[in-house]
Amino acid sequence: MRTVELTDYFSRLLSIYESEEYADNGLQVHASDEVRKIAFSVDASLSSFERAASLKADILIVHHGLFWGRSAMLRGYMGERVRFLYENNISLYAVHLPLDAHETLGNSAALVSHSGAEIFRWFAGEKGLQLGCVGRFTRTLTWAALIEKLNSVLGNPPVAVVGAPDSENRIHTIGTVTGGGMKFAIEAKAAGAEVFISGEPSHAWYHPVLESGIPCILYGHYATETLGLKKLQEHCANQFNLKTVFINDPTGM
Repeated sequence: MRTVELTDYFSRLLSIYESEEYADNGLQVHASDEVRKIAFSVDASLSSFERAASLKADILIVHHGLFWGRSAMLRGYMGERVRFLYENNISLYAVHLPLDAHETLGNSAALVSHSGAEIFRWFAGEKGLQLGCVGRFTRTLTWAALIEKLNSVLGNPPVAVVGAPDSENRIHTIGTVTGGGMKFAIEAKAAGAEVFISGEPSHAWYHPVLESGIPCILYGHYATETLGLKKLQEHCANQFNLKTVFINDPTGM
């Protein structure tokens, strides 16, 4: 499949031109004309590029790309990254907020659905998109059961918890904004969430969230933003006669 055909498909599927995004979404580096294998990874890092090369991928799809709405000098580590992509014929496609917000393939939607809840409301408006969703469980879960379920979905225990209730408290609704979304916890409560799930802890938001009374579970920026890419990988594997691979390159943050 031609690279431009595949990336045009992604851009339409994820509606990347419908937001006022501060990142440069789309084909950031066009180093290969044909695609036989697609790799997916959270970050555009040299380590993920090296893994993509070892796996003989023709294109790498990432959530956090190289370019963020302003010119970048191609020197130092940026120059090394771009040179590596061209030398190894690996194109790079990035999709940031539109992947967070997608109603079925997005990070927030995937976290809620994998947790066993049904999405009933979106919130957390940013750059013309709704980044977060609230889900409702058919049967309530205890706090302990919710933590166990989320640990299984995300592959690691929480990195921080703010305002944990008693372990036997019953939970009917959860809300999430993945990555650096802790600032939306209070808005999640107003949207009907009893518990908020996000990625990266924020010192500035610790006390406001604690005082708001909504428990907040933080699993790390990286872990919460693997889910949308894995959904997109699954979609591509079903849609195209192409090989796909997910590159797990955790930062622990």
